[in-house]
Amino acid sequence: MTSSDSEGVELKHDRPTYVFSRLSPNLTKVVEYDSFTQYPFLYLIHGKDKLVLLDTGCGSGDLAGFVTSHELNPRKLPVYVVCSHSHFDHIGGNWHFSGPGGKASFCVELAFGEGRRDYTEHWKANIFGDQVKDFAITKWLADGETIQMGPEPDTTEDIRVIHTPGHTPDEIALYYAKERRLFVGDSFYQWQPIFIPKDGESLDAFKGSVSRLLTLVESEEAKDSQASPIVMCCGHVDDFLPARTALQQVEKLVSGIQDGSLPHIKNTAFGMQLDEYRLDSFSIGFMQDALAENSTCCYSGSGHTHQ
Repeated sequence: MTSSDSEGVELKHDRPTYVFSRLSPNLTKVVEYDSFTQYPFLYLIHGKDKLVLLDTGCGSGDLAGFVTSHELNPRKLPVYVVCSHSHFDHIGGNWHFSGPGGKASFCVELAFGEGRRDYTEHWKANIFGDQVKDFAITKWLADGETIQMGPEPDTTEDIRVIHTPGHTPDEIALYYAKERRLFVGDSFYQWQPIFIPKDGESLDAFKGSVSRLLTLVESEEAKDSQASPIVMCCGHVDDFLPARTALQQVEKLVSGIQDGSLPHIKNTAFGMQLDEYRLDSFSIGFMQDALAENSTCCYSGSGHTHQ
């Protein structure tokens, strides 16, 4: 991992289930070493009066106990859970925070984007979704809504919600201006295919999301040319991906798919045929399956992580 202060709990096969590293004083990354070999990245954003947890992984261990431990949460702040989308390796630990019987005492909300409630509420239909324990969604986040990180609104401290359909219809991103970080779930990462349903609509939606995020990044960077460039924190593989360069590259990749200039490669993932298109370090994969929308997953599970 990236830091000498990494710690873990719940040994599994002589390896901790959860390992954390400090990306900054206000930001912690948690990697889950799960039996599905998804190895999702979960992020903790430390605010003045709450701790925002982005995604809950596959549910391999006691995530709630881990993130509320003294080492990760010494001020005993309540936890506000946000799910980037409704695939199993991002919602598996939700039940620890908000089960069918109600929220845990330390949980403020368990939130999803409201862009496609019908899709989100049928999360069990997604691949491995039937293995996720039931949970209760307590809040739906509107596009453009902010998550207030202190007692008073603060445009620098607060987190902006951005609907980014494509990988799934309910995907969202979070922008944290204080750290110049864009949390993108499974919309972007390198070296493994970004899965998109082969339904004739999702690629167009993804293209719109890429364009929208690129506009945001360019606008924010133009406000202060002396500030550090915005980086993307992804749900797998990358926790420090230069946002502008990555978005421009993925924009070219999508255009190459749509205009037919990029050849596709026959591949497999999760036992299904995959049409994959590559451009440099990025690729997009379309499942060749009648249930493509519910068969797309988050990551093909090579176990590669950003160092």
